[in-house]
Amino acid sequence: MPFHGSYFPRRNDKVIGKVIEVGPSMWTIDIRSPYLTMLHMNDTPWKTYSGEIKKYLNAGDYVYAKVMNVNEVKESWITLKEPGQGLRKLEGGHIMYVPAPKVPRIIGKTGSMVNMIKDATSTRIVIGQNGVIWIDGAPEDVLIADEAIRMIEREAHTTGLTDRMVEYLKKVKGETDGNAQ
Repeated sequence: MPFHGSYFPRRNDKVIGKVIEVGPSMWTIDIRSPYLTMLHMNDTPWKTYSGEIKKYLNAGDYVYAKVMNVNEVKESWITLKEPGQGLRKLEGGHIMYVPAPKVPRIIGKTGSMVNMIKDATSTRIVIGQNGVIWIDGAPEDVLIADEAIRMIEREAHTTGLTDRMVEYLKKVKGETDGNAQ
């Protein structure tokens, strides 16, 4: 499996994108692909009217969305309208970027790696298959989660990473807890 390369959207991928332009009835979204994607006002959970969509999303906002369609010339469309998927506008938090091919290693088998980081740091983490990650929580915990993800990114190709991550999180949380007393 390659650890570098561009992200090319596929139908049903969940991605984090940044609004870069607002039109009368749709938003242009950067999903870290060579191609931009579109979010139409009808593919959101909000009752929007043409020309008034800035009330809901503006340039610079981030969304967690699902790739709904990709055509033969690589144009893609995303949706926020799928119940139970957690699709939404992301507010607050910290955005970080990793190479898209490393996302499966960061998530781990059945979510084991990311859940270990969430549990140890008491953070909320959303990972897009495009390599964009949103982390929310107390600032010191966000920094620890960010560094843990960077460690996985650097060492994704090595064996024994899960054990090293357990030790890292114990050590760093021990230091953080010790400083709080």
